[in-house]
Amino acid sequence: MGAGIVSVLAAVAVLLAILLVIDLSLTAGIVVKLRILNTAGGLVSAAAVQPPVGHIVDLSADGVAWPAAAHEMTGGDCIVVLVFSHCPGCQRLHHEMDAFGNLPFPLFVIGDPFTDAPQEVDRYLATWRGAIPVPAPASLFTLKSMGEPNEMPTIMLLRDGLVVASGHNLRDVSEAMFRVNDRIAH
Repeated sequence: MGAGIVSVLAAVAVLLAILLVIDLSLTAGIVVKLRILNTAGGLVSAAAVQPPVGHIVDLSADGVAWPAAAHEMTGGDCIVVLVFSHCPGCQRLHHEMDAFGNLPFPLFVIGDPFTDAPQEVDRYLATWRGAIPVPAPASLFTLKSMGEPNEMPTIMLLRDGLVVASGHNLRDVSEAMFRVNDRIAH
């Protein structure tokens, strides 16, 4: 009888050890996922939005050549979105923009071919309805012209290259977008 009880207790101990390892693995996986979400813009931190309102977008500040379409961003009114194809927050913003419908200004979507594969970025940018796709000439976080953004997605309302509003979702710039649009209409 004693040997049977010892065997049962050993089996329970092994089962508990296995459950403990599984629990630790799941917990570590959750922590890693939260870190990825935070760096990919899935979670909003208390950090100030970069670029700040008043920043002047100067494409020559990066020291690299931008695609020709990018130069249209600095003349007139437009909306500029900086995104990663794998970013959950970027996916949410994409859905917000699609749900909004027709925007009152041209939409430029800048992707990062230095973080994601260039072909993947091109495919992703092409899914933004009505947008002008622009592959970034350098990593998005290092773009001095864009105020070295600190989180993705970043959305900006530009007026002749000046950041009029910026944030991480459409709600952050929509009020300014309507104000600028009203001024144009009157």
